[in-house]
Amino acid sequence: MFFSYDVDSIKNYVFSSSEFKAIIGASKLVSDFDVIANNFLENENSYVIHAVGGTGLAIVLSEELHRIEQELIKAFEENVPGGFFNYFFCRFLSFGINLWTKKKKN
Repeated sequence: MFFSYDVDSIKNYVFSSSEFKAIIGASKLVSDFDVIANNFLENENSYVIHAVGGTGLAIVLSEELHRIEQELIKAFEENVPGGFFNYFFCRFLSFGINLWTKKKKN
């Protein structure tokens, strides 16, 4: 399955204050969460495509999805106070993968 996350309204979160220290701090919190998410996903037999700038995309095992989403929500709440966390997932469909492969060969 594809699993994707996004810090909702990241510009609003990072620039919610006009103080330079607060802007840098908010940006660091988001960046630190990306590192946490990347490390967590890599340790969960997942393939991380990217985790940077408040967005991430990984391929995860479907049987691990619920636990992974709960762990990432918890980590986000603990590390990015006041932020909003969106996540999405999409199952692989064999005909879709085969269709893409056929198009790629033409």
